[in-house]
Amino acid sequence: MSLDQILEAIQQACQIELHEIEDHSKNQVEKILANGQAEAIRVKNEMWSSAISQAHQEETRIMLETHSQVRKILGEANLVVTEEILTRTSQQLAEIRTSPAYPDVLDHLTREALDELYLCLEKGEKVYLQFDQRDEELIEGILQHHYPDVVLSSDLHCWGGVIVQSSDSSIAVINTLEERLDRCKPYLQRQLSIWLESMDTSQE
Repeated sequence: MSLDQILEAIQQACQIELHEIEDHSKNQVEKILANGQAEAIRVKNEMWSSAISQAHQEETRIMLETHSQVRKILGEANLVVTEEILTRTSQQLAEIRTSPAYPDVLDHLTREALDELYLCLEKGEKVYLQFDQRDEELIEGILQHHYPDVVLSSDLHCWGGVIVQSSDSSIAVINTLEERLDRCKPYLQRQLSIWLESMDTSQE
């Protein structure tokens, strides 16, 4: 083989090696680019999922917080409404003496108090009854036929009703409208609260 042939063979071998290196490098670059794109997509997807998750968490937090604030506002409003209703009830009771129904109301309160007290007393024991002076005529009419021995005192000032007690004051029955309202207030407040909450729920 001549020198020229040897040089040509070496040149061809170098060219083949160069092509192989180029192909290998190209393949490596394509792999690196492909891996980079896949990683970029993965990171992007993770960031998107994280953003969505955070958005849902924030939405849930805002909804819970808003619901809590609404319930608090409604609760405070219900308390105001309840107090207003009780205040108006007090005002109506304070003026009941002018109502045509008041004689029957006083009759019921008086008989109820006396009957309850008599259950606790010995037969023949004196009973003392306090009433508002404005009710004197009505009280005398209530007592004259069924409770003639009751000792009367007109030193009570109230919306309506009476206080009856034993001779030694050890047993007493307070049956005024103020006292009845005070005893009923916890029940009325619970019932009003339930009613107002049911109205709030039906409007949601």
